[in-house]
Amino acid sequence: MNAVTPILAYDDLLQRPGIVVQQEDGFVRIVTPALGSWRKLGPTWRLGILVPAVLAAFPLLAALTGPRGDRLPPVVASLEFGVILVFVILAAAGRVYGRHVLEVSRDTFAITRIGFVTLRARRQVFRRDAIGQVHYNTASRKLFVYVTGQDLIEIPFPGEFAEVENAVEVLDRAIHANPDEIDHSLPRGEFEQAEPEHSARTRLMMLSFSAALVVTSAILLLTGVPVLWMVALFAAAVPAGITLGTQRSKFWT
Repeated sequence: MNAVTPILAYDDLLQRPGIVVQQEDGFVRIVTPALGSWRKLGPTWRLGILVPAVLAAFPLLAALTGPRGDRLPPVVASLEFGVILVFVILAAAGRVYGRHVLEVSRDTFAITRIGFVTLRARRQVFRRDAIGQVHYNTASRKLFVYVTGQDLIEIPFPGEFAEVENAVEVLDRAIHANPDEIDHSLPRGEFEQAEPEHSARTRLMMLSFSAALVVTSAILLLTGVPVLWMVALFAAAVPAGITLGTQRSKFWT
């Protein structure tokens, strides 16, 4: 893989609003814009926020207006759905403020995800001729990247249609330019990339928190505390599920 000196540091590059297109000496870098507004979230995200919010609000209202002796179960239910709501909001924030950096060099095509709060801050690198096609879907406002022998990659790509179309054309030309110059000794598929250190630490913290909740649940069960042990056990599944769900999966092996 040929080494490429960045044209502009990411910290400076991400301060630029809108779509960023850079071209220099056969190297192309495109930065997708952030969605930028919660109002631009699709109906699926809005429903995903609304449902746990309602499910958390109604038990809390019942606890505030009901008899004192019957308040514990609805409060617990409200807390449980409140935790789910927090995680959904964090995921939605990543969708609103997250950006993608697409880079094409002589030999490779790279995708770097830069999120707001995410465990998937990683870089995918492919040999350039493994990219069959890039296509912008105007309905979903996503860039579809077709990689030979792998799953379709969908990249959110908001922005004015003319600007997006121009960026996609630049990207497509760079990907398919001078295929004979590509170093064919490189693997054709995705290169193995080490996860960032902060991502590994975050996963360890999440798993440790999940294990602590499991221990807490066991203690509550042994001490005979009603309901709460089950809530703690269910809560332990949330960080564990998020952590394990963000491990890199292998397909087409």
